[in-house]
Amino acid sequence: MPQTNFYGRISSGDPTVVRALLQAWLCADGISEKLKLSGEQFVCETEAVYVYSHAVDGMAHFLLEGHRGAGVDETRAWLQQLSDACTARGVPATLEYVAVDQAGREISDQYTLSAGK
Repeated sequence: MPQTNFYGRISSGDPTVVRALLQAWLCADGISEKLKLSGEQFVCETEAVYVYSHAVDGMAHFLLEGHRGAGVDETRAWLQQLSDACTARGVPATLEYVAVDQAGREISDQYTLSAGK
């Protein structure tokens, strides 16, 4: 089964905004949320997708990472939905993704999507 890893940054320090973006993108109410000393953390895990996002202490952005059981083209279209949602809300974001083998080794070029204000 193909897998694509992704990483990124959502340039908002407001957890309410990031939560809303993730919920709209993932079409899920199943996002778990934790408040740690370092800030808010969001996790969504299904059979096909794992998404982890956390606030960066002292910074006005959230980091995002995870993987999807899909190829690069399908993952790009899926990540584009988050990028479009960020653009619509005026929230800059940068998302990178790369196909990996079963051992987690990169097997494709790394690609980048950017959302602007």
